[in-house]
Amino acid sequence: SGRARLIAARDGAEGALDLGVQIVLAPGWKTYWRSPGDAGLPPEFDWTGSNGVGAPILAWPAPHRLDIAGLESLVYADEVVFPVRVTPPAGQPLRLRLRLTYGVCKDICIPAEADLALDLPSGQGRPTPFAELIARYAAQVPRPASEGDVRFVAVTLAGTDALAIEVETGTPFRAPDLIVEGPSPYWFGKPQPSLAPGGRRASFRVPVGGGRDLGGLKDAMLTLTLIDGGRAVEERRAVGR
Repeated sequence: SGRARLIAARDGAEGALDLGVQIVLAPGWKTYWRSPGDAGLPPEFDWTGSNGVGAPILAWPAPHRLDIAGLESLVYADEVVFPVRVTPPAGQPLRLRLRLTYGVCKDICIPAEADLALDLPSGQGRPTPFAELIARYAAQVPRPASEGDVRFVAVTLAGTDALAIEVETGTPFRAPDLIVEGPSPYWFGKPQPSLAPGGRRASFRVPVGGGRDLGGLKDAMLTLTLIDGGRAVEERRAVGR
């Protein structure tokens, strides 16, 4: 159903080093984003046993939304590479150890585990055959909204069970999707988008559940990820501002 490995953009450990956690899936299988949606197991990364690299900085390429047995999930299909940046101790080789826990799903969803290792000698080294693959997935990581020509105009409560989110862009939207992440116990469903004529403004009504009322969301910080074809942007925003 799936296999995982650690890959590196260079074969030497000097300065900041771009790596990747690669998961390759069998046809028809999916794995999950950091917020899996209605069902699924998000990947967990335990770097215990690595040498002196601190906490590796891991990024999340934009996922896509999929209906699995009537449940909305945020997934990757076929393959995903999570870009990782580490800085090994100066003049020392790299010893990286990862316990990866992730979920895979086809007709059923099952947990998977992998113990991964990567060792590189000290020195600048040379680019590896994986450099282009890591860079391609790094380009799919959502950028700050301002860099993607997107502005979140308003994030407000809409009645007792939804958020209303207004977004503007200089480059017309085609088929935008919006993923909302926020504090527990609230969950955020599939949005209902509406595009203004010309496509430069989009309105989203996002269903919200999990709390007795939405009063607890007032002023709460949300992570908003907008995906529109190959464009993906992200912003932290408070409700009601």
